[in-house]
Amino acid sequence: MVKTTITIAQEKRELDNANAIANARALSESDKKNVSYGKWIEVEYTDSMESVYDKYSEGASDIPFSNMVVGGTNDTWTSHGSRQMDNNDYVWPSTEKSGYFKCVLKKNWMAEIDVRTENEDYFYDNLIGGNERDRLDFSDSVKGSWDEQIAFTLSTEGDYLSIDIDDESSSVGQFTLVIQGVKYTVDTPYKMDNEAKVWLKNVWYFTPSYGTIVYDGEDEIIIIDPEHICDEGYEWDEQLQMCVKIEGEGEGNGGGNGGDETILDDTSIILIFGLVGLVVFGALYFLRGEA
Repeated sequence: MVKTTITIAQEKRELDNANAIANARALSESDKKNVSYGKWIEVEYTDSMESVYDKYSEGASDIPFSNMVVGGTNDTWTSHGSRQMDNNDYVWPSTEKSGYFKCVLKKNWMAEIDVRTENEDYFYDNLIGGNERDRLDFSDSVKGSWDEQIAFTLSTEGDYLSIDIDDESSSVGQFTLVIQGVKYTVDTPYKMDNEAKVWLKNVWYFTPSYGTIVYDGEDEIIIIDPEHICDEGYEWDEQLQMCVKIEGEGEGNGGGNGGDETILDDTSIILIFGLVGLVVFGALYFLRGEA
């Protein structure tokens, strides 16, 4: 059975996460130092693609796309933030334009996208056939008014999707889909010339400093995650920003009284006896002189 791009991307995230911890652990053990490690985390956006486009328009950096082009006179955002692309077949001199959309993936991001069209056989005709079509989770049995659907994950920097229903924009291809450097669409697709919808379903970001492998100086490795969960026998030290051993637990000096009781260590006791000895010696010397 052919793996879809969604499954391939999921496996890549799992492998990257495992390798990140393993590599950090090995470096921590060999160099005897603390080493940070990265992890793929899911990022949620309220209103999906609409929210991402708003952030892009504001120049925000915490979004998955390095470039976005969105247009169309009567295009709208749905209640869950998908881009509803309209097909305007008005004749000249009407200035109304059909919808067009483009997004280009940034480094260290992944984006799962669902695209639907009311143009029967459009995806079937304009996607490269065989395994490539199957990798996009192609379906021609879609609920509602939609005739076809594809779902996929953009997973490598530079992956992109472009749709221009009526060839309205010079900066957007009529229909182009590139994933991991592989082009899934034919070289000369025809115009979609019908309604379409683009839905951003899931987003992931690989944060390079998700957690830390801490080397404690005794060949012991503790993994610190953002919630600061420490191994048994360790506790989180906010000042040192690391897990430290719990000393003297259950031995009386652990502070059952909140630290009000004063406990003298060996050095203190020696100093006290020394001072007492000097006082006694001085007293005897004084008494001897009086005699």
